[in-house]
Amino acid sequence: MKLKILFCYLAVSIVWGTGFMFTKLALLSFPPFWLAGIRFLIAGSLMMGWCLWKKLPFPRNPEDYLKISILSFLFLTVGNGFLVWSQQVLPSGLAAIICAALPLWIAFFTILSLGLQKTGLKTLGGLITGFTGMVVLVYPKIKGVETDSLVSLFVLFLATIGWATGSFWMNRIGKRYDIIVFTALEMLIASAMLLLAALLGPPLIISQITATSLMSLSYLILIASCLAFTAFFYLFSHANPVWASTYAYINPVIAVYLGWLILHEPLTWNILTGAIIILSGVAMVNWENYKKAIILRDS
Repeated sequence: MKLKILFCYLAVSIVWGTGFMFTKLALLSFPPFWLAGIRFLIAGSLMMGWCLWKKLPFPRNPEDYLKISILSFLFLTVGNGFLVWSQQVLPSGLAAIICAALPLWIAFFTILSLGLQKTGLKTLGGLITGFTGMVVLVYPKIKGVETDSLVSLFVLFLATIGWATGSFWMNRIGKRYDIIVFTALEMLIASAMLLLAALLGPPLIISQITATSLMSLSYLILIASCLAFTAFFYLFSHANPVWASTYAYINPVIAVYLGWLILHEPLTWNILTGAIIILSGVAMVNWENYKKAIILRDS
C-alpha cells in the first residue's frame, strides 16, 4: 500500500508538471475544448476497454453514477477543461503556479466546514500569505489591464476551485469504487461534456494539426491521463488529502523550468516572488498536518 501511494505521488508530481508544457504545444493545433474532449474520450475508452477485459467491478447503484458525474464535472470539465482554455493566453509556468494554490482552496473549504476555531489561526495566516502571493503573481496582468489575460486568470481560478472542491469530496467517497473503473467513467463522462462545449466554439481543422501537437496529445492521453489520473484518484482515495496535495509544490517547479527551457517563457520577478510566497502560504496551511504526520511516523 505504501509503495503504491509513493509511486502515485511521484507520478502525479512529475507527470503533471510536464503536462502544462505539452498542453501548450497541443494548443498550437487544437481548440481547447476539442483538445480536452478528445484527450479524455480516447483515454477513457482505452481504460474502459481494460476494465471490461479484466471484468472489473462497476458501480450498481444509480446514485453512484450521479456522484461520479459530479466529480467528473468538478475535476475534468471545470478543473482541466478551464485550465486548458486559460492556457491559450497564459504561460504554462504561470498557470502551474496558480494551480499550486490547490491546498489553499482545500484549506479554505476546511475552514468553511469546520470553523476557524478547529482549523487554527495558522491556517488563516497561510491563506492570507498564499493569496497575497497570488496578487504579486498576477499584478502585472492587472496593472496592464490585459483583458484577455484577466479573463483567462478568472477562468483559471474557477478551474482551481473546481479541482479543490473535487479533491475535498473525493477523499470521502473514492474508496468505495474500483479506481480504474472510476477513472475511466470520469473521463468518458467529462469527454461528453467537453465535446458538447467544443461544438459551440471554434471548429477543429484536421488538416492543420501538426506532428508536434499530435505527439503532445498522445502524451497527454497515455501518460498524463491514463497513468497520472489513475495515480491521482488512487492517491486521494487512500492517502491524507492534505499530504497528497503537496504534489502541487513540485508541479510548478517542473512547469516553470520547462516553460523557460522549451517554450522560452520569461522568468520575471513577479513569477519567482509570487511562487515563493504562494508555496510559503501552502506550507503554513499544512504545517500542523505535517507535524502530525511526523509524530505518527516516529511513534
